[in-house]
Amino acid sequence: MIKALIIDDEHAAANVLQLMIERYIPEIGDLRIALTTREAKALVQQFSPDIVFQDIVMPEKNGFEFLSELKEINF
Repeated sequence: MIKALIIDDEHAAANVLQLMIERYIPEIGDLRIALTTREAKALVQQFSPDIVFQDIVMPEKNGFEFLSELKEINF
């Protein structure tokens, strides 16, 4: 089972991606959504996703700034 995390500040976009993943990628068995980079950081640490689908342009920090703050990237 693959664990996935969607990081997107637009709830509607995250939901569309979630529906597409659930419909077309049955190998992803556990899927979580973070709407802020703060939420995402906590989920990355606790949930340990195998794959991350990340929005680049977000209000607090862009996706690359978020990634640069992580101590370790295992996805």
